Amino acid sequence: MKSRLPCTALALSLLACEPPLDKEPLACLNEDPGIAELGQGNLEIPWSPLDDGDPIQISFGPQGMHMIVVAVAVTNLEQPTDGGSGTTIRISMEMDGEIVGGTVGGLEASFVDGNRQEFLGIRAVITEAEVELLARQMIDVTASVEDGCGRMIETTRQLEFLE
Repeated sequence: MKSRLPCTALALSLLACEPPLDKEPLACLNEDPGIAELGQGNLEIPWSPLDDGDPIQISFGPQGMHMIVVAVAVTNLEQPTDGGSGTTIRISMEMDGEIVGGTVGGLEASFVDGNRQEFLGIRAVITEAEVELLARQMIDVTASVEDGCGRMIETTRQLEFLE
């Protein structure tokens, strides 16, 4: 009979390493958790949505890393009311269930129009070793947005990576 103790001990040690929350999430003022859309755009190029099967360019960024540049639009986003540093957005890229790149950060909206906010020019990094592997492949790109009361709003598109 195999012991499950090592796995249990590992799981508990990983949970113990989880950093403590700085503060409790705020109560939600808006019952609708919102909708996220994945797109493209930056401060010079306006927002445009990405659909499944759309191509996206792998580029070489100013910090010397390969990346894709995406944008996220969110409606009914619950904003921090306590002067927080912005909304947490995670971009992850997966191929065949394996993570091949991404980014995470606290961001302020680039544009706000009523209950819609656009976060533009988000750089999601890909390791140089993955670039050739990913070129001309369909990759699942997921945008996860954590709102001010701790809810996750998520969307995924399958995009063709162009070298």
